[in-house]
Amino acid sequence: MSTEPSPDGSPPPPTTGLAGLLRPSTLAPIELDLRRVFLAGVAIWGVALVVAVVLMVLDLVSVRALAICGTGLVLGLLALGWEHRRRRRSGGKPLV
Repeated sequence: MSTEPSPDGSPPPPTTGLAGLLRPSTLAPIELDLRRVFLAGVAIWGVALVVAVVLMVLDLVSVRALAICGTGLVLGLLALGWEHRRRRRSGGKPLV
């Protein structure tokens, strides 16, 4: 069975089984601003950290919750740094 699009540009019919899973995608990549994604993640982890601190003061959670939220926050900040360097090296183009 052919994996090439038909002459009118429509995608080929789906292939079943393993061959369908291994067939290259016909989807075009989308432009994505990873800064927004990472900033949203950092903001969510920041809010979670504040909530965890309040719950820890009330003795409802352990230090482990703070460690998890802090780790998420740090990893998000590292991802922002990576995106900044990647964007600077690629001339400001978004990742596609």
